Amino acid sequence: MLFPSIVSHPVLALLVLTRLTSAAPQQQQQQAALQNHPLQATPGPPNSIFQPKSWKTPSKPAHLLLFPDSTRKPAINAHRPTCNTTSTPSNALSLEPETCLSGTYYLWYNLLIDDYPVCKDGSQAVMMYYPRTKCMGDPSFKAARPRQDDDEGGKMCLSRFPSRFWSLVFRCGGGMDEEGAERYLDAVPPED
Repeated sequence: MLFPSIVSHPVLALLVLTRLTSAAPQQQQQQAALQNHPLQATPGPPNSIFQPKSWKTPSKPAHLLLFPDSTRKPAINAHRPTCNTTSTPSNALSLEPETCLSGTYYLWYNLLIDDYPVCKDGSQAVMMYYPRTKCMGDPSFKAARPRQDDDEGGKMCLSRFPSRFWSLVFRCGGGMDEEGAERYLDAVPPED
């Protein structure tokens, strides 16, 4: 017999069948293990090719322009169209998230948020305005970053806030109900 058949060699047939049937339960066990414990991607080191967004997007401060202060309470029906950024002197200010900026003058078209800050996790901060200094109490105004295609080009001119004492902070994450801030800064407008 040149070509032995599997049937003629019962030991060989039994060995092949045993091998085929033992492979199936191992594959089923591996699949069950993967279903019970799925693989999870873990971020690599900072110099890795695959970097999470938080490593690619560093936090950045808000950019504000302070214009001359208003020490007299503005009339309710008085109107000024917007912050005048071309002919009015201004002080530029960088404000990190979680830093409270306080002022003791009326906000009457004299504070421009030129650029909103970015939080450490890459998200946009939310501005909280308080009608008192030191970012204490309940905020009377909350604002996310305006859309880039609005009339102001994504900038916000603060106006018509009736309190002479005010503060604002850009909050990140879950601290929207907190009082105070990590750091404090006084608003110093330019001389008129």
